[in-house]
Amino acid sequence: MQGLEGVKVVELGQLVSASYAGKIMADLGADVVKVEEPGGDLARRRGPFPGGVADPEKSGLFLALNTNKRGITLDLARDRDRLAQLVAWADIVVHNYPAAQMAERGIDYDAFRRINPRLVLCSITPFGLTGPYKDYNAYELNVSHGGGWGWLSPGASDFPDLPPLKVAGHQCDFQGGVSGAMASLAAYHRALETGAGEHIDLSTQAFIAAFLEQNFVYYSYSDRIASRLGKRLLYPWGIFECQDGLLFILAVEEDQWERIVELMDTPEWAGWEIFKGVTERSKNQDVMKMYLDEWVKDWKVEELWHQAQSRRICFAPVFGMEQLSKQEQLRSRNFFVEVNHPKAGTVTQLGPPYQLREPWWQIRRPAPLLGQHTDEVLDALPPAPAPQPPAPSPRTRRPLEGVRVADFSAVTAYDIEQGRNVLETPYGPVAITSPCGYAVLEPREDTRSIATIEGQTVGVQFADGRFTWYGLTLSAGFGDVGQPDLVRGLTREA
Repeated sequence: MQGLEGVKVVELGQLVSASYAGKIMADLGADVVKVEEPGGDLARRRGPFPGGVADPEKSGLFLALNTNKRGITLDLARDRDRLAQLVAWADIVVHNYPAAQMAERGIDYDAFRRINPRLVLCSITPFGLTGPYKDYNAYELNVSHGGGWGWLSPGASDFPDLPPLKVAGHQCDFQGGVSGAMASLAAYHRALETGAGEHIDLSTQAFIAAFLEQNFVYYSYSDRIASRLGKRLLYPWGIFECQDGLLFILAVEEDQWERIVELMDTPEWAGWEIFKGVTERSKNQDVMKMYLDEWVKDWKVEELWHQAQSRRICFAPVFGMEQLSKQEQLRSRNFFVEVNHPKAGTVTQLGPPYQLREPWWQIRRPAPLLGQHTDEVLDALPPAPAPQPPAPSPRTRRPLEGVRVADFSAVTAYDIEQGRNVLETPYGPVAITSPCGYAVLEPREDTRSIATIEGQTVGVQFADGRFTWYGLTLSAGFGDVGQPDLVRGLTREA
């Protein structure tokens, strides 16, 4: 057996989040039965469509989300017996119907566990199944702003009169799908060990709020509100236009800026006092941008990117969709796969973002036609057992209890010394002080300062010159230049 082969999943719902959770498990080998109501998944009505002609069997969104699944149609509100049979057969049921619609369709964990005590039910909803918002209707736009993501977008904006923006597409729904698949498989792991199922009540709003990086902490620690407005304290930091596309340019370290100046053949303006040091470049970034724009526009993206790479400078191409589809790194990892569909023909779809030591991953079947496998699936289901009183729950056991993980990610440790956080490094200690609720770096005797803001040091370089450390960044919208952000950690450049 390979991957999730043998795991049985029933997927209910509309559009993206439940479908993506199902796809993750189906692509890993699970037998996923997608249940559509008679009108079909709403994703079938979303494009893009070949030639711009709407066809429910040719929706690009639906085809991408539903590879490796079998598909059936079922009127959930009317055919409770068939739903019970599916519940008895399944290991996992994942859906994204909100609370009120769950009741209409008979989706009820207490009833399900009487049929199948080992069942894992994952409910992915905008706001969760409890609380004052549980019955609210919501879509991607609502969840993006309700979770706080929209408030921070676009970052470092100079246009306070423009509203916040959600990111393109269904990113919140996709994130909900990823989290739903992960939590479902963890609960399934526990069910195998204990025989007890689980009901996962996943709020997409809460999941979005959970990955806003330091922004919640900034409020709870400093009582200040993050914003999408303002300027970054580090410059150059931004997207610039080349002859044939866009390039992201970033120079965090002083020595990186020096190498950019060298790459530009040391223009006179780069030596002006207004560009001496991190603080001055940040304060005068509007002027610097004009000169960088003029220099960058004469380059092609690929040429300037590789020139910067060879000098260890942080440049990166900004790929559009056409460029991304041809991108050599993705193609070398077989990220794009050709899929033959009975109605849409041969289409290029996205393969796995991961690589396996044994290359067993494959598209086993294209997205199903509406009701394509209804008879095949339903005819093979045994009768649902009579509901039984729920068995007593075993002792509390966390889903991944007993799983051992070795984490080799980089970390920074701090000690407390007389009210100060002190970072011990191979080149000496660096103290971190916290005046006024901020955290900034204060160099010790064995370091020399390279950047200060309002009298506070925000960057230091060790005396031997080999390493530069920053008590990093004022990212999007933590105020104007001169307001230091929380220390997000210290980074090292060799």
